[in-house]
Amino acid sequence: MCDCPSLSGFSLLTNDPTQREELVELHLQGLPLNAIVRRTGHDHKTVQQWARRFAAEASLLDRARTGRPVTRVTRAWSLVFVVW
Repeated sequence: MCDCPSLSGFSLLTNDPTQREELVELHLQGLPLNAIVRRTGHDHKTVQQWARRFAAEASLLDRARTGRPVTRVTRAWSLVFVVW
């Protein structure tokens, strides 16, 4: 079992590409998903997701996300907030 921090099966380290690489590498070695789950401590859905995504896209990187663009608070705006 892994010493990975987790909350009820949700691994907090799957954002790390080295963790993703480990999951995919074990899968490519032929280990069943359940064996990878027991060995790494990741959730079954997470292991399955990364195995499938790597097979389809050959990438361990995050996909582009849509949504609100990142905004910056400038010094002028921060002064407005302080004065107000």
